[in-house]
Amino acid sequence: MNDIEQASEQDLAGLKYQSDICEHLKTHEKGLWDWFSSDRFSEQYVEHQKLELLKSTFRLSQQSNARLYQITEKACEALGINCDVTLYQGQAAGDGLNAELLFLPEDIAIILRGDILAKLDEDELLAVLAHETAHHKLYTIDNGQYFTAMRVLSWCGSQPDCPIPFYETARRYQLFTEIYADLGSLHVTGQWQATISSLIKVTTGLSDVVVDDYLSQADEVLDKSDAGSQGSSHPETYMRAKVLSMAEEGGQWYQDTAALVLGKLDVVSLDLLDQISLSKASKTLIALVTEQPCMRTETLEAMAQQYFPKYEWTEISPARDELISVIESSKDKTLEYLSYILLDFATADPELEPVSAVIAFQLAQALNLDSIFEPILRRELKQTKGDIKNLLSDAQGKIEAANHATKK
Repeated sequence: MNDIEQASEQDLAGLKYQSDICEHLKTHEKGLWDWFSSDRFSEQYVEHQKLELLKSTFRLSQQSNARLYQITEKACEALGINCDVTLYQGQAAGDGLNAELLFLPEDIAIILRGDILAKLDEDELLAVLAHETAHHKLYTIDNGQYFTAMRVLSWCGSQPDCPIPFYETARRYQLFTEIYADLGSLHVTGQWQATISSLIKVTTGLSDVVVDDYLSQADEVLDKSDAGSQGSSHPETYMRAKVLSMAEEGGQWYQDTAALVLGKLDVVSLDLLDQISLSKASKTLIALVTEQPCMRTETLEAMAQQYFPKYEWTEISPARDELISVIESSKDKTLEYLSYILLDFATADPELEPVSAVIAFQLAQALNLDSIFEPILRRELKQTKGDIKNLLSDAQGKIEAANHATKK
């Protein structure tokens, strides 16, 4: 079953990025996962959250706020949630509007900020409350694994020495959590325009919005940028509106959403999954550039082991297609990184030059990396374009001669 089918089901399964991160953390961070999913920690967390609610909010009674409770219960019913609901009014700065879920496993606790009732119509209010209720849905399905992942990543991201891949994963995971809640809101309301208009009103404070105008603005932004989301906790409003409109249209909306939010693979801002992907791509690139017998020297083996300490020569055909896929979805900085790997193997063994440079350049051409690799190689070898052209003349003959000499 694909992601599109999953997200359209009644149970609103977690999105692929979220489930992939959960599996990664279970496998590679088992100690942290076990701790944050433990009952003892969960009980401590719940008691702390309840106390904070009492300290910082005003509890809204069902008798005085019947309309709000009826709308929230409608959202719960549509999402298949059977929990007690309590609404709270929190402090707001100025005229700011907001709603947020304070997660308690057995209860729905939603904090409202600002005068939401005055700004939103009935459908928009349902959309906002459904968004927060969908957060609760996500955190309780699949044995609470999505909430556990959020807690693990939030803790890691808060550490002063947090590695960039953990921080970036925490950021992206939160973005997909908001997208899940947006989709949950759409699922409840069945009205994508009301869902988007509520989003715009809450984030801007406007009383009236024209959704089609805002989507045109979103398309204008997206046409000029392929950087992915830069938001720290929520995807940018234009991006969330676009995701909702794509989900309504159907088709390959999840694939488009993932590309929209994540952007191209960027070596300077890798998440945990990117780190694995780029590591595999690097290993494949090394295997490809050292396929020729003449490249299997002790010097180049030592070079490979600088990248992968346990690296060994392999006769297994490298996954070229997977590497090409990574290259096609990478930013220039990532392509430069891969090109410098090729440069290392082109220049590390003086006894192999210039054949090693020929082999590296041929591979760069085959992978569509040559436009990045050539200027790097010329700069390193202090050669002109004409020199490179001469270097590549009778390339196959030079390689065959080097392989023949290796067999002697």
